[in-house]
Amino acid sequence: KLKLYTAPEYTNGIYLSYNSFKNQVPDKEIAAAFLEGNTIETVSVADEKGKWQKIKVEDVYAVVYNNSPFIATKKLYVPLKKINNDLVFIGKAKVTADAGDVIAASVFFGVIGGLIASNAQATFEMKIDHVNGGFVRLREVPAQPKQ
Repeated sequence: KLKLYTAPEYTNGIYLSYNSFKNQVPDKEIAAAFLEGNTIETVSVADEKGKWQKIKVEDVYAVVYNNSPFIATKKLYVPLKKINNDLVFIGKAKVTADAGDVIAASVFFGVIGGLIASNAQATFEMKIDHVNGGFVRLREVPAQPKQ
């Protein structure tokens, strides 16, 4: 019965926490947003003097712009889709590297290679946990071949 999942429309604004997002009470108003494809690259707010200031993605939980919800990841805002009473998105997450890959990278490329191999990321379809707002991995999304 959370407003986030039952409201007919989302409330435009910047949400700094899951709590404000689930209650659809924005913490700040959006002054401007720069869209790149289906993601938001930057979001600006107006300060006390009316000047626009970019807000850091790391400081935001979610954004609703033009009644479309976006979740904040480490570098950008990705669109949320409502599927079977879940809010789902595609995002990157760290994965546990195969020990053999880490050892091989260390042998061939030294300590730096081992660190890079152990810091692997993959793309997942994820959903927002209804209770705490955390991200739950649903399935890994295969990498698209570059053309």
